[in-house]
This record gives sequence, C-alpha cells and structure tokens, in this order.
Amino acid sequence: MNNNVYYFAQGLPGFEDLRRFRLVEEEGVPFARLISVEEERIGFILIRPALLFPDYGVEVDDKSAETLKLNPAANEAGSANTNLDEKQNINVDIWAIVTMNKEDFAQNTVNLRAPILLNNIHKVGIQLILMDEKYLTKQPLIKDKSFSQEQEGAVG
Repeated sequence: MNNNVYYFAQGLPGFEDLRRFRLVEEEGVPFARLISVEEERIGFILIRPALLFPDYGVEVDDKSAETLKLNPAANEAGSANTNLDEKQNINVDIWAIVTMNKEDFAQNTVNLRAPILLNNIHKVGIQLILMDEKYLTKQPLIKDKSFSQEQEGAVG
C-alpha cells in the first residue's frame, strides 16, 4: 500500500504540517480518498473533475511544475507555465475535493478552484490554488435546473 503514498512538500492548505497522504481508489466508483499518513482521521473525498467537466484543465506555474517534477529540462531552460489536463499527461492525475451533504446528495459540491495534482511516477503532490474565476470552490456535482450557467464562475 506504500506505493500509493504521495509527498506534499508544503502540505495542504489548512494542514501544512501533514506531508504524506495515501490515495485510496475503489474499483467501480468515481471517488477516491486522500488520507493523511501522519493523522489518519484527516482525509478528503476526491473525484477526477474531467469526469464531470470534460474541458477542465489547469495551468501550472513553473514553481509548481518543479515541485511536481514536470518537464525538468524545460524548467531549467526557463519555460513558461505548463498547461495540464488528464488527456495530455498520463503521469499526473488531477483530482478535486468533494464536499458531501449526507442529507441531500444534490447539494454535494466539488472544489474546482483548488485541484490536487499527483505525480504517479515521483509520488509527489500539490494542491494548486487557481486564480481563474471561471472555476468555483463549490461547483455543484449534479446539474440542477435552478443552477444558472450565467452565475459567475459557473462551469457547465
């Protein structure tokens, strides 16, 4: 099970002291769990945003690309930011944290503004905070007729 442990050099926002997290994927379901190795009661439910939003992708700045160990030769040459989506880079998985509502599944949301990026080769990860306002921190998982595409930051 150690092969699914990822090192987060800066921890996660709000959990900076926790650096090692285990990814637990279940076969046949779109969700996974990211559980702290140091404090097992701390964990997150994740989903791949591309499953719900096929055009979802992120731009990774040079510092984050270096932390993730992406394109080391390009980074040494002073490259520009790296665009990343799951179709382009098979070594890096993009996940998003889900907030579950036990009473009403329709109220579940996903944080598209702060994806979790996991490098499967080097077993390192980061949570990237995006400045792009088209992504919400509480994007509904289920499209609701009352949810307007015109809402600021709505992705549909």
